[in-house]
Amino acid sequence: MGGTASMGGSASAGGGASGAEGGHGERMASAEVVPQEVFQRMFRRLGQTLKALPEDRRKRVLGFLEEGVGDGAGLVFGTGEGAESRDFSLSMARSLSEGYTDPEFLELLAGLLSTERKGGKRLLHAFQIITADRDVEGSLLPLLESWSKEGHHAKDYYAGKTWEAVERLLLERSEEAYFGDDYSRFLESLPAGLDRHGKEKEPAGEIDPNLAPFLDTQAVHRKGIAILLDLLLQETEDAEYQDLLVAVQEAIPGLIEGKEFALLKRTLDAVAAAGENGSAARKEESSKALAAVDFRRLAELCLSGTAAVKECGEGLDILTSHGSRSAAPLLDRLLEEPDKGMRRVLLSLLVRIGEPAVPSIVERLQDLPWYFLRNLCFILGEIGASATVPGLVRMLSNKEHRVRREAIHALGKLRTTDPDAVSALGRILLTESLFAAPKEEPVRIDAASALSRIGGAEALSCLHRGKSSRRAAVREHCEALLRMRERA
Repeated sequence: MGGTASMGGSASAGGGASGAEGGHGERMASAEVVPQEVFQRMFRRLGQTLKALPEDRRKRVLGFLEEGVGDGAGLVFGTGEGAESRDFSLSMARSLSEGYTDPEFLELLAGLLSTERKGGKRLLHAFQIITADRDVEGSLLPLLESWSKEGHHAKDYYAGKTWEAVERLLLERSEEAYFGDDYSRFLESLPAGLDRHGKEKEPAGEIDPNLAPFLDTQAVHRKGIAILLDLLLQETEDAEYQDLLVAVQEAIPGLIEGKEFALLKRTLDAVAAAGENGSAARKEESSKALAAVDFRRLAELCLSGTAAVKECGEGLDILTSHGSRSAAPLLDRLLEEPDKGMRRVLLSLLVRIGEPAVPSIVERLQDLPWYFLRNLCFILGEIGASATVPGLVRMLSNKEHRVRREAIHALGKLRTTDPDAVSALGRILLTESLFAAPKEEPVRIDAASALSRIGGAEALSCLHRGKSSRRAAVREHCEALLRMRERA
């Protein structure tokens, strides 16, 4: 940059300095290695990022930049106190606003003015020069006046006084009028209810219905998130990717609470896609970000009642598409859900999730209420994953006959020839006692049906032996199953 070269000479001339002067010389010399192009690219990228930031974060960044190029900033950026420092401020401001449309430029300018900082004013001076350059054809002031007529002040980003300050800047372009005094006092001096000529202003008109959707705070917020996602997908540097990922994570809870399901789905899909196409570190960070999503809260909102289930179809789709992470909270909800209709919804969701839900289901096949275990067996049977066989075989020895029957049905649906499964079903079918409880007979009949569906030599052998059962119902069922297989 212009100031960098001259600073190199200063550092050389003071090479024999020591103490405080020596430290100052070292700091100035260290800045010599940073080319002007690096700063320009950095501020150009920052300017594009500012478009996507929420209003409060944008103002904080602009306030920091204003203070950074204030008095004494030469030590920070490697510039002097004279023309070189001004050249740097102007170069920074140009890079920051490069590629901005007129509306975007005015909003950036308003954001800078509304920070009301008491630090340096060099960045404001630089933007004043750029404003004059951009307004050569007189395009900015008419735009600002049309905004005012259309009710632009209804936007929540900036106070109306800030926009009056922008308007004065375009009309007067005088440093003395703006920067001679502290800017916060200047803003307060603007008379409420009066125009720039001191006359009472006309009442603001209503917002044009065609423009209202674009001026809505939520609409602007959604657009900011969409831009963040585009930046996240395009970012190639891992360090900057992590910063963008943090910003995206901060937006997710609001999307959940606001039931912004379409944008939430797009956000989660973007995080997943960005991780898949990046380095190992990026994949890990993306996985952590998705694991941190509050799927439990999403489930609470979508399953808060019958009406919510009907209204939150997109939210339920998100739960099923991220089943490996949402299965656990859905299962916990199933365990505690008192409403029969809502339990049906939960069962349907878990079946839709499919195999990603299996690990969470299998680890819950333990000493839990029988009705919950029966539901788990039903889900595993509907999913049909072979990895569920050991857990279902364990359920065949449960003391509650309704759990055993559901586990038998599930194994029949799986049609697995797993030796342990066939052997366990055979024992259930063939084990007889003189004083068997009446409820045991349906269990044995179910075991015979499961063996018939599984097929294979060992399963059919059990059915043939079952024809000799002392229980007429069991004997007749085995005979009927074998006849059906012969006809098939």
